[in-house]
Amino acid sequence: MDYRLSILLAAACLLLLSFVSRGETTGNVSISTQGNISPSTGVYGYVAPGGCNSNAECYDYKCFQDFLVPSGNKTGRCDVPATTKCFHSGTGYSTGTYYCSANTSYYRCDTGGNGSWTGAFSCSSGQTCSVDSTSSSAPCSTSSPSSSSSSSGGGGTAIKKASVQLVSGIAGFEIYQEEDVNKTVIVKNNGDYVLGNVYLDIQGIPFASVLTGSSEINLSKNYNFTVSFMPKNSTEIRTYPANATVYTNFTNTTANFSFTVKVLPSNRTVSESIIPAYAEYINLSLEYEKNVTALEKEGHNLTDARAILTTIKAKMQDINQSISKKDYFSAASQISEVKVLFDELQKTISKSEKPKGTDIIIYLAVAAAILVAVILAYLLWPSKQQRRVFQGQQYSQAAVIKQ
Repeated sequence: MDYRLSILLAAACLLLLSFVSRGETTGNVSISTQGNISPSTGVYGYVAPGGCNSNAECYDYKCFQDFLVPSGNKTGRCDVPATTKCFHSGTGYSTGTYYCSANTSYYRCDTGGNGSWTGAFSCSSGQTCSVDSTSSSAPCSTSSPSSSSSSSGGGGTAIKKASVQLVSGIAGFEIYQEEDVNKTVIVKNNGDYVLGNVYLDIQGIPFASVLTGSSEINLSKNYNFTVSFMPKNSTEIRTYPANATVYTNFTNTTANFSFTVKVLPSNRTVSESIIPAYAEYINLSLEYEKNVTALEKEGHNLTDARAILTTIKAKMQDINQSISKKDYFSAASQISEVKVLFDELQKTISKSEKPKGTDIIIYLAVAAAILVAVILAYLLWPSKQQRRVFQGQQYSQAAVIKQ
């Protein structure tokens, strides 16, 4: 009985699998929605309304670049890999088609059949193209008075444009090392088209990051970017200038602003770096004072070194006053200046020499001593006649002794 039941169950499983296989070829199998793909027939279903940033988000589909996408910060649209069309706002354009994105710029659907736009190309001076129009050749043409914009009731047609406006930027501010501060940047779509893939880029501050991703902004709508500032304890204590730019996808319109961030030392930096450095430089200045004085006594010319040492002493007094006022930002900056002065002082001392006049005097004294010795030797040395008399006396004395 158990044997027959096993055979029956196996046959049922095979029959069920055959139905699934048949449904896959005939398009009658319904599969639940997954991510951006909602297959309803066969392997490929239809493109979901959502966009994409990479092929991985499209499963068996491919992510194609799109001018504007309907949701979030997606920059493309899912479709079957074999497609050769280029998408804009959900509409597919044939290979080689030109599309006017603004009155002076246009894109072209890749002639290689890759489903991607190339451009943006700019019209020549004095030429415009009709926005949202398509053509099979470069769409720019010479402007005419009848097609120019007019606000005085002259019957002209207003030229549409894409534009983004800065509503609220970031003012300069101070932040301590190891502190985390968030700031908000607000932009507005003040143009005539929906802006796709709007994003914020900040240059000049290594510890700044934009937490809010790129986004689509509808007409006359605002969008908020959140920016995080988090300097580490190793971040240099100084004022950082920053340049921020808001970009939009497939348009030349931007919004710019600038600001500064002043990084102050943390309590840990004050106790572990600034105060110990001040004490160390006090001792170092005393040692250099002794060395300079000793070398000067040996005849070294240390006029420049003495001037640098005087400047260091004045800087050390400034550091002392800054620390007393708990102005550790100024103290840190002054300590950096003193470090440079100490390096310069060391180089100046190593290049110092004794005055040349001292060496000449020594040489002259030695020469004079030698000359005096020669003269004395000459004066005290007996003449030839004296030597003969002296030799005769010695001979007579020797004869007397012999007798």
